[in-house]
Amino acid sequence: MGWLRFFRCCRRRPRMPRVWRSAAATVRSPAQAQQAARCDEGRRRTAGGGPVESAPPNYYDHSSRAEDLASLDHDPQRWREDFQRAGDGKKNPDMFVIRKMRKVIWLQTEKWISNNLRQLPPVITYIWPEEVVEQDILEHAQELARSHRVAVLNMASAAQPGGGFREGAGAQEENLHRRSDLVRFLDTRWYPLPEDKCLVSKDVTVFRGSEKEGYPFLEEKFYVDFLTCAAVRYPHVHVDHCGCRYKYPDDEESMRKKARAILGAATAAHCDAVVLSAFGCGAFGNPPEEVARVFQEELRTACLKKVSFCIFNDHNSGRRHNPRGNFIPFKEAFARRERSMDL
Repeated sequence: MGWLRFFRCCRRRPRMPRVWRSAAATVRSPAQAQQAARCDEGRRRTAGGGPVESAPPNYYDHSSRAEDLASLDHDPQRWREDFQRAGDGKKNPDMFVIRKMRKVIWLQTEKWISNNLRQLPPVITYIWPEEVVEQDILEHAQELARSHRVAVLNMASAAQPGGGFREGAGAQEENLHRRSDLVRFLDTRWYPLPEDKCLVSKDVTVFRGSEKEGYPFLEEKFYVDFLTCAAVRYPHVHVDHCGCRYKYPDDEESMRKKARAILGAATAAHCDAVVLSAFGCGAFGNPPEEVARVFQEELRTACLKKVSFCIFNDHNSGRRHNPRGNFIPFKEAFARRERSMDL
């Protein structure tokens, strides 16, 4: 008996006669048909002298297109009732209906945004040209500290905090340690330094002068933030008639990440001035033309009022990676940038 009922149910039903519509006939969704019927009823009452009916309330008929529903006036209370009826907050909600109702809300929001565009004031871009100077990095930082909050780049060893400052090494990192209390801020737990990170040491006290002056104790100490970052060591370079370039893109990308971290850290530390140098262009062997270009490109999005490069040519200049030293390539690179901004 059960199978008989099954076959009867599966028997093909006779085809229903077609209902032909004229070309002028309008196909309406159930929601539109219901709203049109109410409007017709209101017009009939108005023609008979009865009171004028208000517009029919919204009805979120889920069989209608979301675009059609979004074109109606929004009724928050009715929407919420239908939303709860769809199972909002219940164990087994009708997610098809819920998503469709949320889509209606977005379409209304999108329409409101397009109809209420705000006239924003013009964006004013302040251009602060970078400078490349032959000056001691901490002396320059002292001058800027009178009117800026200054961050100073510490071109560091990736493995040893302070490098060889205890043994009298003469690189920039060791020089900074001999003239400040930076040693108090660097912790061995942060080493080796990550490739794309730098350490921020805030309010480091600088209380001694330059080596050229014999490291005098300053009459007026000053405070700066130090950005400790290690450059790429001994990258492979390609030298031809166009100059010296990175041989492998990975080395350039690594230096770009470091430059981005340095500038981002200065901004995060609320510094409006940063004092940099020829990062990694000395004993580590990075080509100065390439490093200058990387900083140029990353500085386009930096929020800094003052950017200075303090560069000296020393015993690490005139090598295969920097035959013209470090000062001239940086000076030329940022002079070209300044001329392009003037145009």
